[in-house]
Amino acid sequence: MVRRLASIGAVTLALGIAACDRAPTDPNLDVEALLAAANPSLSADIKPVGSTLPALFRESVARVEREQGKLGVAAALSGWRELQDQLKTLAARADRSAIQEKVEAIHDEELNIVLRTLGSPVLTRIMTDLSLDYASAEGRILMAQSTGADMTRVRSVNAQIRAKIEAARNAIAAGDYKGALDHASQAATLLSGLDYYLIELQRIGGLETLYPQAVEKLSKREDAAARALLARAQQVDAQARTALRSGNRQLAQQKLLQARAQQIDVVLEVAFVVFEGGGADAADLAARERRFHKVGRVHRAIG
Repeated sequence: MVRRLASIGAVTLALGIAACDRAPTDPNLDVEALLAAANPSLSADIKPVGSTLPALFRESVARVEREQGKLGVAAALSGWRELQDQLKTLAARADRSAIQEKVEAIHDEELNIVLRTLGSPVLTRIMTDLSLDYASAEGRILMAQSTGADMTRVRSVNAQIRAKIEAARNAIAAGDYKGALDHASQAATLLSGLDYYLIELQRIGGLETLYPQAVEKLSKREDAAARALLARAQQVDAQARTALRSGNRQLAQQKLLQARAQQIDVVLEVAFVVFEGGGADAADLAARERRFHKVGRVHRAIG
């Protein structure tokens, strides 16, 4: 579990650079799944608000469902469904150029659906969110720089984000709202990847190895405390993965920090060092990390 979470940052950043939000929403995702992902009543911690194209697309589907019902959703997605079916046919033929062309068509249709449903005013919200998120990211970049981390990839992605935001502003000024939405949603995707990568830079050495060992040892214990700790770790891990899929960057970062704090607690429990308190904000995580690094010979305690 910890390996999966720890690798999310690097993978997301790589996907953001390579795909730049061009990949269409999962073609195997049916309307019910789209609605479930977008409906906040089905997941109290996740709201269908975000600036990446997948998040905006789900938000659009949810609005159509609220206003027009399932039949309205089917009508709104009919063209998108047809393009997805065509893509499946092309995939079987392995025609790369035709596949890329169809992926672009699906991407374009998703932009159209978002604009038809949410309207051009959604760009005001997106650009505001981008400005705030970018300012926050710059603060985290400065913190990462102070640790001496290699910032080569961070600087490259940061430059791409700035370029995308500027392109979105220029498109709005020119009245090209679809182009603006395209650039802005790509900037949001890159920002998401940057956030997770910055978390990756702060990863604790040794935790990836120690956590699976600790889980294995705790699973052999029969006391209620051990079962409760493992259940909590699994719950927080599930919440983190859900948040990553939601497009809500702030919530995803919060849940990732909570997951890492819980993983540290598991390791410390097995190392016979009990950490009091259940908070999981950045300050509390720092305290956990300090305690983690002070544990002497943890490998020996677990092995």
